[in-house]
Amino acid sequence: MALSAVNRQSLPDRVFEQLTTEIVAGEYPIGSAIPSERELSELLGVNRHVVREAVKRLEQVGLVRGMQGGRTTVLDYRLTAGLDVLALLAEHARELEPLMPLLVAALSLSARPVPAQDTAQEALAQQALAQKVQQLTDAMARTQALLEKSQQELQQMRAQLSDLRFEIRDGR
Repeated sequence: MALSAVNRQSLPDRVFEQLTTEIVAGEYPIGSAIPSERELSELLGVNRHVVREAVKRLEQVGLVRGMQGGRTTVLDYRLTAGLDVLALLAEHARELEPLMPLLVAALSLSARPVPAQDTAQEALAQQALAQKVQQLTDAMARTQALLEKSQQELQQMRAQLSDLRFEIRDGR
């Protein structure tokens, strides 16, 4: 029996997960408003601080835009989101095949070379980033195959995608 990581989530993570699923599934169309903090806290049975933290994360990954005193609107994540959203899409897409052109386009945009500097360290960093992008591309292809397998196997791939996403974001 292979051991796997225990999935522990905080309340803000759970709220973020639910809202992300709704947005990616199209329950809230682009340009529409998600429910207010107060409404969400009542619907989800959590306090407003938990909702606020989850919505802040949605803003950070480019799924929504909040305005103080106004509604939080859903953005077109295809235009506004970064690499973080790739793992989210992989987790929430029922079928990745229709999303593959979007994912490939996002990866190619993120892998564009930064204006070169004359240091060997910059060249190594660029090479490492290209390798990480390739690893993420490979992981996405493997995720497609795992969607047809058991939920337990899918959880293991999600953990790998998350690790790669953080490594790319952190520049490791």
